[in-house]
Amino acid sequence: MQKLQAAIGKPVFVAEINLSEINAGIKISSSPLILLAIVAFPRPDPLRQLCPHLLVFDDGRGINLGHIARISLECAFAPSPAQTLYLNRPFTREQLFAPRTLSREQLGRTSRALLAEMFGPEPGRLLAGLNTADTTGPATDAPVLHHGYDDS
Repeated sequence: MQKLQAAIGKPVFVAEINLSEINAGIKISSSPLILLAIVAFPRPDPLRQLCPHLLVFDDGRGINLGHIARISLECAFAPSPAQTLYLNRPFTREQLFAPRTLSREQLGRTSRALLAEMFGPEPGRLLAGLNTADTTGPATDAPVLHHGYDDS
Protein backbone atom coordinates (compact mmCIF):
# COMPACT_ATOMS: atom_id res chain seq x y z
CA MET A 1 0.00 0.00 0.00
CA GLN A 2 2.93 2.35 0.59
CA LYS A 3 3.94 2.17 -3.08
CA LEU A 4 0.37 3.00 -4.12
CA GLN A 5 0.15 5.88 -1.64
CA ALA A 6 3.36 7.31 -3.10
CA ALA A 7 1.87 7.10 -6.63
CA ILE A 8 -1.11 9.37 -5.89
CA GLY A 9 -1.16 12.11 -8.52
CA LYS A 10 0.98 10.10 -10.96
CA PRO A 11 0.02 8.24 -14.13
CA VAL A 12 -0.28 4.48 -13.60
CA PHE A 13 -1.19 1.55 -15.82
CA VAL A 14 -4.02 -0.62 -14.53
CA ALA A 15 -4.69 -4.27 -15.41
CA GLU A 16 -8.32 -4.85 -14.42
CA ILE A 17 -9.71 -8.28 -13.62
CA ASN A 18 -12.41 -9.38 -16.03
CA LEU A 19 -14.09 -12.27 -14.22
CA SER A 20 -17.18 -14.20 -15.29
CA GLU A 21 -18.67 -17.49 -14.16
CA ILE A 22 -16.77 -19.43 -16.82
CA ASN A 23 -13.75 -17.31 -17.62
CA ALA A 24 -11.05 -15.30 -15.91
CA GLY A 25 -8.99 -12.70 -17.69
CA ILE A 26 -7.56 -9.23 -17.45
CA LYS A 27 -8.03 -6.04 -19.43
CA ILE A 28 -4.92 -3.93 -19.85
CA SER A 29 -5.16 -0.43 -21.25
CA SER A 30 -2.20 1.14 -23.02
CA SER A 31 -3.32 4.55 -21.74
CA PRO A 32 -2.30 5.52 -18.21
CA LEU A 33 -4.75 6.74 -15.59
CA ILE A 34 -3.95 9.30 -12.91
CA LEU A 35 -4.40 7.83 -9.44
CA LEU A 36 -6.29 10.53 -7.54
CA ALA A 37 -6.96 8.92 -4.17
CA ILE A 38 -7.12 5.73 -2.14
CA VAL A 39 -10.30 5.52 -0.08
CA ALA A 40 -11.13 3.05 2.68
CA PHE A 41 -13.80 0.62 1.47
CA PRO A 42 -16.25 0.06 4.35
CA ARG A 43 -17.50 -3.43 3.46
CA PRO A 44 -14.71 -5.77 2.34
CA ASP A 45 -15.85 -9.21 1.19
CA PRO A 46 -13.15 -11.70 0.15
CA LEU A 47 -15.70 -14.00 -1.52
CA ARG A 48 -16.64 -11.24 -3.95
CA GLN A 49 -13.02 -10.03 -4.24
CA LEU A 50 -13.72 -6.77 -2.43
CA CYS A 51 -10.68 -5.48 -0.56
CA PRO A 52 -10.71 -2.71 2.06
CA HIS A 53 -9.33 -0.17 -0.46
CA LEU A 54 -11.00 1.70 -3.33
CA LEU A 55 -8.83 3.49 -5.88
CA VAL A 56 -10.15 6.67 -7.53
CA PHE A 57 -8.87 7.50 -11.02
CA ASP A 58 -9.06 10.57 -13.25
CA ASP A 59 -11.55 8.92 -15.63
CA GLY A 60 -14.17 9.19 -12.87
CA ARG A 61 -14.10 5.56 -11.81
CA GLY A 62 -13.49 4.08 -8.43
CA ILE A 63 -12.16 0.52 -8.65
CA ASN A 64 -11.88 -1.79 -5.68
CA LEU A 65 -8.34 -3.09 -5.26
CA GLY A 66 -9.70 -6.65 -5.33
CA HIS A 67 -10.78 -6.11 -8.96
CA ILE A 68 -7.28 -5.11 -10.08
CA ALA A 69 -4.66 -7.64 -11.17
CA ARG A 70 -1.73 -5.23 -11.42
CA ILE A 71 -0.81 -1.56 -11.19
CA SER A 72 2.45 -0.37 -12.68
CA LEU A 73 4.41 2.76 -13.52
CA GLU A 74 5.81 3.65 -16.96
CA CYS A 75 4.87 0.35 -18.62
CA ALA A 76 1.46 -1.22 -19.32
CA PHE A 77 2.71 -4.57 -20.57
CA ALA A 78 5.32 -6.75 -18.83
CA PRO A 79 6.54 -4.19 -16.28
CA SER A 80 9.68 -4.93 -14.30
CA PRO A 81 9.37 -5.68 -10.57
CA ALA A 82 10.62 -2.15 -9.83
CA GLN A 83 7.81 -0.69 -11.98
CA THR A 84 5.11 -2.86 -10.37
CA LEU A 85 3.27 -1.02 -7.59
CA TYR A 86 0.68 -3.71 -6.87
CA LEU A 87 0.22 -7.33 -7.92
CA ASN A 88 -2.83 -9.39 -6.95
CA ARG A 89 -0.84 -12.56 -6.31
CA PRO A 90 -3.76 -14.84 -5.30
CA PHE A 91 -5.65 -14.03 -8.50
CA THR A 92 -2.67 -14.30 -10.83
CA ARG A 93 -1.36 -17.49 -9.22
CA GLU A 94 -4.61 -19.37 -8.50
CA GLN A 95 -6.78 -18.31 -11.44
CA LEU A 96 -5.06 -16.48 -14.25
CA PHE A 97 -1.90 -18.59 -14.58
CA ALA A 98 -3.14 -21.77 -12.89
CA PRO A 99 -2.54 -25.02 -14.78
CA ARG A 100 -5.52 -25.98 -16.94
CA THR A 101 -6.73 -29.34 -18.12
CA LEU A 102 -8.81 -29.66 -21.23
CA SER A 103 -11.12 -32.63 -20.89
CA ARG A 104 -14.54 -33.67 -22.15
CA GLU A 105 -15.93 -33.06 -18.66
CA GLN A 106 -14.51 -29.54 -18.51
CA LEU A 107 -15.78 -28.72 -22.00
CA GLY A 108 -19.21 -30.09 -21.03
CA ARG A 109 -19.37 -27.99 -17.85
CA THR A 110 -18.34 -24.86 -19.74
CA SER A 111 -20.83 -25.52 -22.56
CA ARG A 112 -23.70 -26.17 -20.13
CA ALA A 113 -22.88 -22.98 -18.21
CA LEU A 114 -22.86 -20.93 -21.44
CA LEU A 115 -26.09 -22.48 -22.71
CA ALA A 116 -27.79 -21.95 -19.34
CA GLU A 117 -26.71 -18.31 -19.42
CA MET A 118 -28.16 -17.86 -22.93
CA PHE A 119 -31.35 -19.96 -22.74
CA GLY A 120 -32.05 -20.42 -19.04
CA PRO A 121 -31.12 -23.15 -16.57
CA GLU A 122 -33.94 -25.58 -17.50
CA PRO A 123 -32.87 -27.84 -20.42
CA GLY A 124 -35.44 -28.21 -23.20
CA ARG A 125 -37.75 -25.45 -21.95
CA LEU A 126 -37.68 -23.57 -25.26
CA LEU A 127 -38.29 -26.70 -27.34
CA ALA A 128 -41.11 -28.02 -25.12
CA GLY A 129 -43.63 -25.54 -26.56
CA LEU A 130 -42.72 -26.34 -30.17
CA ASN A 131 -45.24 -28.63 -31.88
CA THR A 132 -43.26 -30.60 -34.45
CA ALA A 133 -46.42 -31.86 -36.21
CA ASP A 134 -47.20 -28.32 -37.40
CA THR A 135 -43.88 -27.80 -39.14
CA THR A 136 -43.93 -27.98 -42.90
CA GLY A 137 -41.25 -28.14 -45.50
CA PRO A 138 -40.32 -25.36 -47.90
CA ALA A 139 -43.10 -23.82 -49.97
CA THR A 140 -43.41 -25.30 -53.47
CA ASP A 141 -44.65 -22.05 -54.95
CA ALA A 142 -41.73 -19.99 -53.63
CA PRO A 143 -40.01 -17.92 -56.34
CA VAL A 144 -36.63 -19.13 -57.51
CA LEU A 145 -33.93 -16.49 -57.60
CA HIS A 146 -31.54 -16.69 -60.50
CA HIS A 147 -28.11 -15.14 -60.55
CA GLY A 148 -25.82 -14.43 -63.45
CA TYR A 149 -23.16 -17.08 -62.63
CA ASP A 150 -22.59 -20.41 -64.21
CA ASP A 151 -22.76 -23.04 -61.43
CA SER A 152 -21.41 -25.87 -63.58
